[in-house]
Amino acid sequence: MEITHKFLTTNGIKMHVAMAGEGPIVLLCHGFPESWYSWRHQLKALAGAGYCAVAPDMRGYGQTDKPEAIDQYTMLHLTGDMVGLVEALGFRDAVIVGHDWGAPVAWHSALFRPDKSRLVRKPGACGAGIKRVSRRGRREERRGRREFEMESSLRPLRSSPRPLREILDGCAARIIGKFGVFA
Repeated sequence: MEITHKFLTTNGIKMHVAMAGEGPIVLLCHGFPESWYSWRHQLKALAGAGYCAVAPDMRGYGQTDKPEAIDQYTMLHLTGDMVGLVEALGFRDAVIVGHDWGAPVAWHSALFRPDKSRLVRKPGACGAGIKRVSRRGRREERRGRREFEMESSLRPLRSSPRPLREILDGCAARIIGKFGVFA
């Protein structure tokens, strides 16, 4: 799948977006200090699974406008950008995925505009910013708890199309496998 780039005007700013595929939209919100490029592999995977994957440069990043006034970077502005982007692309609602600082934008988009987001997922939820456990006994104890937390975080995905759920589950499994168990 080829990744295409567009510029769209939404919520008073010009946003750069990278897109791939056709079908239901999956909006990917990047973290700090990243850009759409951090989602390049997921764009292709989601497009191959029958989704329209969209990764914008968030407000103030990459090729998207960078308003000078600090008050233009509130959570209302950031979520407004995502809601406006979904509408500018001609969709009614979207699956919203957030990583790092993009996660609060995804969460608040669902909170402020539940009519525009069907699902919120944070693939990097396991162990973000937490120290690795060094003692084997404590590690095994926590592995059970972490697996339970992981399963609990996947429950909202039950209503999503199966291929998307499998892709996101695979991403989470790779995160756990790469970094081990965290305390």
